[in-house]
Amino acid sequence: MALCFIVWLMTFFFLWNGDSRIEAEEEAKWRVKINIPAFLLTVYHNGEEWGRFPVAVGKPETPTPQGLFRIVTKVRNPTWYPKKGKPVPPGPQNPLGGYWMGLNLKGYGIHGNNNARSIGRSVSNGCIRMQNNDIKALFRTLPVGTPVEIEYRCFELVRSPENRLYLRTYPDIYHKIKDRWQALAELLAPLAPEYPVHDAALRWLLARQPYGELELPRWLLLTVDGQPFPEGGFLHGGQVYLPAAVNGLWNGELPPPAEAFISLPQFLQESGESVRLVRDGDLALDLRTIRVIYPGKQVVSRGRWQGEPLVDLEQLVSIFELTATPGLSLGTLYIDGRLLTDLPVFNGRLWLGISRLPELNVRLKAKWDSVAYQVEIDREVEKEEMFRVMK
Repeated sequence: MALCFIVWLMTFFFLWNGDSRIEAEEEAKWRVKINIPAFLLTVYHNGEEWGRFPVAVGKPETPTPQGLFRIVTKVRNPTWYPKKGKPVPPGPQNPLGGYWMGLNLKGYGIHGNNNARSIGRSVSNGCIRMQNNDIKALFRTLPVGTPVEIEYRCFELVRSPENRLYLRTYPDIYHKIKDRWQALAELLAPLAPEYPVHDAALRWLLARQPYGELELPRWLLLTVDGQPFPEGGFLHGGQVYLPAAVNGLWNGELPPPAEAFISLPQFLQESGESVRLVRDGDLALDLRTIRVIYPGKQVVSRGRWQGEPLVDLEQLVSIFELTATPGLSLGTLYIDGRLLTDLPVFNGRLWLGISRLPELNVRLKAKWDSVAYQVEIDREVEKEEMFRVMK
């Protein structure tokens, strides 16, 4: 008799222990993660993402708690017991919907809803609301004991298979972040050696799209004629962007604010063939511009291109002390009494092709170096003047 009892006890122990082990293994397969500002519940199975579901979270006055919890109860057609008022039985008036998965924090759980429009908002008393079809699927799938991690992250980094980094930003619904940019800087700091982020460009992009997902702008070293430009460009969405200040290289005006950028195609469209692009890897770009040199005057400026190199006519007039009078129409100018027409106009300034220099003064000569992308303009010295200088 005693022997039978011992056999029975051992059998019961192993059966009970085996069932517990199976349940524990099943629980370990599943994991739930909830990000409050993202209004998102993500389910993982064996470490892989199994599904994403939109949720509603607690109001700022009754926030959803953060921490590591687990599912301890599962109830179909639950009754809602509000803190004030009578219990609400199952039915269309019950805000818990048809399914409840309670956490090991009394009064909090994951449940359905009676108002689908509330999903994606902070409206609950702290619980996690789901679409009714979603909670139904999870109710059938997730076992009791499943870990549930609830966090508050307004910024998330995601890396694509192409090794591009994306930033997901969400509203600070509970006003927990004192300094948004400081929080971002701390998040991005470890990326600097591998993925240099252009801070000013990120601010510019976030000003246009405060929330959502955007590719982090990678710093692009920008040089002009081999010399470092004060502001860098950036790569974003497979496109190169340049600081808008590069437009100031030709128009002579004050550059736009440092946090304004233009796409490379837009810049090239505005600048025509004035620029050659020299790439040095993926993160360096040199803008080769037409350099205009006046050797006798020690002046260096930038030219343009329209079938041939163009020089800034107003600057040319000033350097060689010519007399200029505005013409009667756009693109015309009187030089020492002679009318020049069909002059290109860029940014409100007149330009002149180097082949037309004799129209200004027959003694002006240009030397064009197509390899160095450089023009030298000087004035020939007449023999009498040269003799007088030598004497």
